[in-house]
Amino acid sequence: MKAAQGEFEKALATGAATPEETTSMTRTLFGIAASTQQYQKTIDYGKTMVDNGTATNDNLAIIAQSYYLLKDCKDSGIWADKAIAAARKAGETPKENLFLFKLQCASDAGDTPGMDAVLTDLIKLNNKTTYWNTLLRIERQDERDDHNTLMIIASCTTPTP
Repeated sequence: MKAAQGEFEKALATGAATPEETTSMTRTLFGIAASTQQYQKTIDYGKTMVDNGTATNDNLAIIAQSYYLLKDCKDSGIWADKAIAAARKAGETPKENLFLFKLQCASDAGDTPGMDAVLTDLIKLNNKTTYWNTLLRIERQDERDDHNTLMIIASCTTPTP
């Protein structure tokens, strides 16, 4: 894979490739970088595909994951939001792992409101008991009154457009 990557990079660097070849090589390099855990290169090739209008929803998700694996929660969240929006625009269900990146980052930062928001999105996405339990545990820790907890439950059961 590394040898192929080097050859594709050399070919791109010449500038002699047609636009179609450049798109194909960039997509291949993106795949190689992602599969060989070269997260920064994955991000760079992914951004090139975004700039050229050739990135898919899955590519956006891989960019978000790459930022997450580089411990860059800010950019991971930005790209996760882009992937979620693109999936919804395409009429697809967003991938659960995009929300999980955001949830872990919020948890690591001690951002309880951020965790609440992501857990609410996860509950709307798939209604898993685990997410309900986590959300309710967080709410109990914050010692909210029952009215506020009921409001949160109501917001989780309201369908997302």
